[in-house]
Amino acid sequence: MDFTDHITPEHAAFACDRLIEAGALDVWQRPVGMKKGRVGIEIEVLCAPADEQRLAALLAAETG
Repeated sequence: MDFTDHITPEHAAFACDRLIEAGALDVWQRPVGMKKGRVGIEIEVLCAPADEQRLAALLAAETG
């Protein structure tokens, strides 16, 4: 799971596509309230336990 308020919705969608291409079983995003009243994006990834570290690293690389 990742929370971000510094990327565009298009960038978040691209990151989700990359995760699916890399083997995630499912990826979803939803808007969340962040500090200082900003709207952020929560990205969650469903994957096999063996893929967790690799996909977490990809998520961090794609979203900063």
